[in-house]
Amino acid sequence: MLGVCLTAVLLAGCVAQTVREANPAPSAEQAAVHAVLVEPGPPPPDMVAPGDEAILERLRRRAAERQARSARARADPDHGRFDDVWARIRAGMRLAQVDHPSVSAELTWYARRPDYIQRTTDRARLYLAYIVREAQRRDLPLELALLPIVESAFQPYARSPAGAMGIWQFIRSTGRHYGLRQSAWYDARRDILESTRAAFDYLEKLNRDMNGDWLLAVAAYNAGEGNVLRAMRRNRARGKPTDFFSLQLPAETRAYVPRLLAISQLVAAPQAHGISLDPIDDEPYFARVDVGTQIGLSKAAELAGITLNEMMLLNPGFMRHATDPAGPHQLLVPADALAGFRSAHAALAPEERVGWTVHEVVRGDTLGGIARSYGVGVEGLRAANGIEGSHLAIGQSLKVPAAPDTQAMSELSPEVRAGIERAVRNEQRRVYRVRTGDSLWAIARRHQVGMDRLMSWNGLSKRSVLRPGQKLVIWSAGAIPALAAAKARTAEPEQRPTVHVVRNGDSLWHIARQYDIATADLALWNGIGIEDTLHPGQQLRLTPPQLA
Repeated sequence: MLGVCLTAVLLAGCVAQTVREANPAPSAEQAAVHAVLVEPGPPPPDMVAPGDEAILERLRRRAAERQARSARARADPDHGRFDDVWARIRAGMRLAQVDHPSVSAELTWYARRPDYIQRTTDRARLYLAYIVREAQRRDLPLELALLPIVESAFQPYARSPAGAMGIWQFIRSTGRHYGLRQSAWYDARRDILESTRAAFDYLEKLNRDMNGDWLLAVAAYNAGEGNVLRAMRRNRARGKPTDFFSLQLPAETRAYVPRLLAISQLVAAPQAHGISLDPIDDEPYFARVDVGTQIGLSKAAELAGITLNEMMLLNPGFMRHATDPAGPHQLLVPADALAGFRSAHAALAPEERVGWTVHEVVRGDTLGGIARSYGVGVEGLRAANGIEGSHLAIGQSLKVPAAPDTQAMSELSPEVRAGIERAVRNEQRRVYRVRTGDSLWAIARRHQVGMDRLMSWNGLSKRSVLRPGQKLVIWSAGAIPALAAAKARTAEPEQRPTVHVVRNGDSLWHIARQYDIATADLALWNGIGIEDTLHPGQQLRLTPPQLA
């Protein structure tokens, strides 16, 4: 949607994320995360504020220059350039303009929230022109380029509770089916180029399955083609029409398609709805460059003359401080920085490409312990050293990837910082299955965590009875040191409370909104479901377990 979901950093559930599988209907939890009814929103709250102002200023300047060039070129009847990307989209719109109450309701919701539209527009500046060109190259309706607004509000670090990632919100299985590689270093679901390719591949396939009906294809992108095809069969059996608005589909999907249509109508005629869309340069903002082998993202940013924050927003597929040792060995850099980057990269000495620390294994070392001491993930340590299992030999030398320096980390926007934190947190989270004879004290001691934290993470007390087979969540100690220092440097003087006491009338969504955090994160941190009933007096933690 044009913005409030700006999906959990899309992420851990703050965006209107969708889970796409061939047949299963979205779960109640997914529907709750979307906060979608047949009548409009409100969608889940923004996860983050717009990021780097320097990026936005440069993008706005480029769009203004584009408009000035287009105005001068209009005297030439052969000029084929558009004033901005919105004009290109308008020229390529092909979806039916539907007059339906659900579309009108969504359109009204957006038209009343110009600040929301502005935030999403600012986010889209980096990516939209490229996506529109790709849709046009494939001869697709250009309204489809607006679908990331509904999915993630163009948040590249968006993540749903079901694990859907990126601006197009692919879950793991569907991502793999469409060739999106996922490893400890790289997740193509967050890669702008790869995820856009996969999303359009998927939409084209769905359109074929739906006999060319794009509204049904978009519905299937949200609910899964199996659900849409079954709804169509039910209607045929009853002698009813099988167009989108006649089908009985999940509430989330009944709102999902109208949202795309509403956004399309707003883009088609913003002034008619009292909205002003800031121009976005019609030329793609970035260019692709092959770097040959692994390179640190901080070093790459330095070579391009941009901030680490901008480098990571352009290359969100990389999960760590550097590109994947196994590739892809390509980066996106601002198009106007490409020549300078290539020149600086050609002069870069091999030893300057990636920062590494060497650790010599001593008696008692474990992969987990080494990873914690250096503030890196176990999987990243394995990948860097080609280790399959957990065996280490005394005297063995391990390459430990060095995290970016504290100053560079302090410049990251909340969205990017949360994305890095989440990647580390995913490796730090373990699930322990209780065995006969276990006690909270014994489990806490075995995993070297405090018993109070163990109880807090799992909603237990000292009187709780453990059952064999019961699953407990255990978080490893530690976080990226530079990230923790960056948090301290950028923390506001007045600290946010760490606990909220539930009052009458409170809901998970309203509490998350009050403290500017994602609804799904709040649920995760407290070990509850998004639909769980809250009780007055109940205490909810407002920070991740490992930072509590």
